[in-house]
Amino acid sequence: MHKICTNEIWYAWKFDFPPITCLLSSQALFNESIVDRPLVDMVIPISELRDEYKKPKFIEQIDWLEEHGFHSIRRTRGDGDCFYRSFGFAFVERLFHAVDTHEAVRRAIEVLDATLPMFNAMAFDAISYEDSYNIFKELIRDIVGGDDGKITTEDSLVKTFQDLYGM
Repeated sequence: MHKICTNEIWYAWKFDFPPITCLLSSQALFNESIVDRPLVDMVIPISELRDEYKKPKFIEQIDWLEEHGFHSIRRTRGDGDCFYRSFGFAFVERLFHAVDTHEAVRRAIEVLDATLPMFNAMAFDAISYEDSYNIFKELIRDIVGGDDGKITTEDSLVKTFQDLYGM
């Protein structure tokens, strides 16, 4: 992606295209590259990467991961929010595998609640985070069954993260 942007900026400079042309062209290429990947995908064996990445260095890294206990992956759409989405998903998913799920959920909500004063101290406008915060907190709470009778399962967690923009 960096190389494409650099080349397009050079091309725009050389031929005197407005910067917006460059930006729109980059965005169109980016959008085309991510359309068929779900926001959060199902777990697949890490060995499937061998079919995709044929270079010896990649195969070596895949082998290293497998040797160190990493046998599966869950892909996310690389759309600029992928790190945050992956982190949030993994944060919630780990709670399903805790020894004491109720305690893990209680502590996760406690950690989440501790972030609110930080947002306020950094002068974030509540409208920019409160919807996401409430949805995220509800997902965590519903792992042990929420007040409304809803329950978050691993399958419903995937579906929720796949439908994030439909909420």
